[in-house]
Parts: sequence; C-alpha cells; structure tokens
Amino acid sequence: MGVIFIPKNTPAGIQLGYVQHEYGHYLQEQSLSRSVYNKMAIASFLDAIFSNDHSHFWVETDANVRAAAFFPPTLNKADIHNEALWPKVPNH
Repeated sequence: MGVIFIPKNTPAGIQLGYVQHEYGHYLQEQSLSRSVYNKMAIASFLDAIFSNDHSHFWVETDANVRAAAFFPPTLNKADIHNEALWPKVPNH
C-alpha cells in the first residue's frame, strides 16, 4: 500500500472519509496490475498539482466508488457515502 495523505488540520469528523477514500486507492491497487496502478497514481499526482478540482478526477472518483462499495454507511455524516465530500462521478 502506498502513502495515505490526510491534510494537516483536517477536522476529526472528516478523517474517517479520508481513510476510507485512501483505502479505495488500495482497492484499486489490488485489482489492477502494478504498471496500470502506477500510471493512475502518476496521473492523479499531476492532477492534484495542476487541477482546481482534483476531487472529481476519474482516479479519485473511482477510489470513492470502490470505498463506498466496501464500507457500509456509518452515523458519521462525513464518511465516504457523503456525495458532496466524496464525489462518485468524474468531470475530467
């Protein structure tokens, strides 16, 4: 598994969603070949640097979809099932 990135000063309630999202990337890695996953990781890294809307990048939304399928909904309103925080449809 790669790096789990949770921005500094992230409110505690949202941290669960970040961990679930990053686990979605782990699920991507497990289902794809290493070379395909590495290409996705590089594309996502570049999008994070150059895009104003990284959360809607297809690699990120795919991780959200995989995580939402893996984790059941919780009482935490900021978990991976919150569409406003963790979009499931890419726009680029």
